[in-house]
Formats: sequence, C-alpha cells, structure tokens
Amino acid sequence: MKTAQDKEYATIRSGVSCTTDKRIDDLSKIADEVTRLTSEIAGEGAN
Repeated sequence: MKTAQDKEYATIRSGVSCTTDKRIDDLSKIADEVTRLTSEIAGEGAN
C-alpha cells in the first residue's frame, strides 16, 4: 500500500506473466486482484 497526495493505492506486479504493473486506486478491488494472481501463480491445488 502506498499513499500519494492523500490517496491510497496498491501497485501489483504479476509473477507469471511479463513484468506489468497494475495500479489499483479502488482499495476494495485489491483483495480480488491478489486472489486472482495467487491462483494464477500457485494454481488451484488440491486444498
């Protein structure tokens, strides 16, 4: 999490695809993006 000029945002980098940064200003969407990237990187698994 970062704060710039009283605005919080997150910068998420994908570990599988190319090094593309995605800046998310809507904090409610950060958890969804982290979950998606975790699934992409780790896969679904048996658990």
